[in-house]
Amino acid sequence: MDPVLSEANAQIRRAKTAGSPVVQSFFDEPTNTATYVVWDAATKKAAIVDSVLDFDAAAGRTKTASADAVIAYVRDQGLTVDWLLETHAHADHLSAAPYLSIGVQKGPPIGVQKGPPSSSSVTGMTGALFALVAA
Repeated sequence: MDPVLSEANAQIRRAKTAGSPVVQSFFDEPTNTATYVVWDAATKKAAIVDSVLDFDAAAGRTKTASADAVIAYVRDQGLTVDWLLETHAHADHLSAAPYLSIGVQKGPPIGVQKGPPSSSSVTGMTGALFALVAA
């Protein structure tokens, strides 16, 4: 297994034994989607899942208000973001992951799910994250 994925799975296993993660959602009304910050209260390590970059179609411009709200939350909670995760291709919104990788700290890896998580064999970092949140 890839060393980065191994470490992600190890972090998730440690978090599962430590207790439930904290999950904070940020709802984006124009796209009817949610961004999640999932974090461990003991270590303050976090993942940002399915981030939204605001897009004004009429003006053809992007804005960062939604991502800035996530950054403010991360900073207010004193979190270290280890992962920026995209669970699927987003036809309904643009990802703010590249912007967030600069805004939360220098360069946490961006992970993309390569297929739907399976309920019988959850693999990969986002599949393992889904298993953690569902547990």
